[in-house]
Amino acid sequence: DLSPVCNLFQLRYLKLEGNRFQFPDTSGELRYLQVVDIKCSGDLVLVGGFLSDACLPSLRHLRTPWNAELGRGINRLTSIRTLEEINFCNCSVENIRHLGMLTNLRTLGVIYNRRRGNDEDDQTDMVKFAALATSLRELGSCNLRCLDFNVALMEHRQPSIGFLYSWFPPPQFLQKFHPHMIFFFRVPYWIQQVETLTSLRLIVDKLEGDDMRVLTRLPCLAYLDLQAIKVPGMEIIIDSVSFSALKELKLIYESSSLSIEPGAMPKLRIMHLIVFGHAEQDTRSLVGIQHLHNLEDVIITYDYNNVMVAFREAL
Repeated sequence: DLSPVCNLFQLRYLKLEGNRFQFPDTSGELRYLQVVDIKCSGDLVLVGGFLSDACLPSLRHLRTPWNAELGRGINRLTSIRTLEEINFCNCSVENIRHLGMLTNLRTLGVIYNRRRGNDEDDQTDMVKFAALATSLRELGSCNLRCLDFNVALMEHRQPSIGFLYSWFPPPQFLQKFHPHMIFFFRVPYWIQQVETLTSLRLIVDKLEGDDMRVLTRLPCLAYLDLQAIKVPGMEIIIDSVSFSALKELKLIYESSSLSIEPGAMPKLRIMHLIVFGHAEQDTRSLVGIQHLHNLEDVIITYDYNNVMVAFREAL
């Protein structure tokens, strides 16, 4: 029972770890509380009174367990800057709509863990995704800096990601975009308009030449984790004006030629290449790695010995 905590009037930081907690209906006079960090393995419901802005006017950061259910009142957290591990499937449509009202929100982390289910779940998700798309457009016009969208496990169904593929208008100040285990058909074109982006993680079904150009022109991008299931042209070219700020690159791709032109990635320090394909395929080559003058660490992971031979020659 956490009721006694509500009498700690000067409390600013609350961290909880355990199996089960009983929250009070109201948080009393915790007007100075700024951070709530909860790790709980059991079912958890944060009821409306505890999330009331009247009780938590200073709350800036809220991290909940992935299985937590947020009660009513999220729209009253007008000072909130960080919401992490919000379970999409446990969230009400109302709460998802109210996310867009949190104009000070900078970091949003969403978890999707819907297992392959029934038609009723599909209909509910469609309504929720429409609400989330609206909220993201509103947040993107305000202060949103970081967005994590995590599909928990491979056996869970893939969410409908149309709202992430066609985000319009693009978020003005987004710095980190990490959709995890979400498969895009191609690189979303809105990304090229987000010049503030510093950290990006993407999985794409196809990587075309235009897709690579969208990414290489991002002026602030320092970290890129890109997985390409298919490379139709069997060639990836990183040209001389590419990735001017990139410091770390993780590239997972189907066996193809990877060419790095002089002047590309002048600040790159860490490169991790994961190459997959069939043993009988031409592994192509790695060309131009000698142009990366600031490179400190190279990690190469491969399936077959012919990949090793091709890359050993390049190194």
